[in-house]
Amino acid sequence: MIDLALGYLVRRLDGHLQKEFEFQGPAVTLATPGKTAAGDSPPEGLILSLLQATRDPSAPHGILQTEVSGTTAIRRLPALALNIQVLLAANFDDRYEEGLAALSSALGFFQANPVFGKDAQTDPLPAPMRKLSIELASLSLQDLTGLWSVMGGRFLPSVVYQLRLVIIDPAKVQRQDGVVQEIGIDLARSKDKGEA
Repeated sequence: MIDLALGYLVRRLDGHLQKEFEFQGPAVTLATPGKTAAGDSPPEGLILSLLQATRDPSAPHGILQTEVSGTTAIRRLPALALNIQVLLAANFDDRYEEGLAALSSALGFFQANPVFGKDAQTDPLPAPMRKLSIELASLSLQDLTGLWSVMGGRFLPSVVYQLRLVIIDPAKVQRQDGVVQEIGIDLARSKDKGEA
């Protein structure tokens, strides 16, 4: 799921940046901003990278939810809601101004598009996602320094975003029961039991 969500954001942002700038290749890549284990440098352009994924504590979890369809009650686990932090970094080597311009354009794009999947016709999300929202996160200078130290890369101009992703997996039916359609009391039978 995370790969689909981040891949979707990369495609949408890349489409936006390709219209605004003249890139030779992709404007945005899903990758790590530091050197790889093989020692390779990160790709040039904007880099989107996963920092952390956690369960959204405000979303219901573990409690079966019931949907009634005709005479059947279907019980499912609730949708999985994730909070995902991503880093968007500008790796433009000696073209620092161009990197800042691309990063600024990305900030504007996400500011204008804080929610994806609002309209399934014009803005379809990959299944089984139903909603993806994004907002700028604030990190202190100390947190940012620690982040880049852990990644082992040189500092790049960057921003951190918080994504909220709602995933629906309709195939995960936990239980299916019949629905009570009427309640009846047989008074004659109750009277017979009382006399016995």
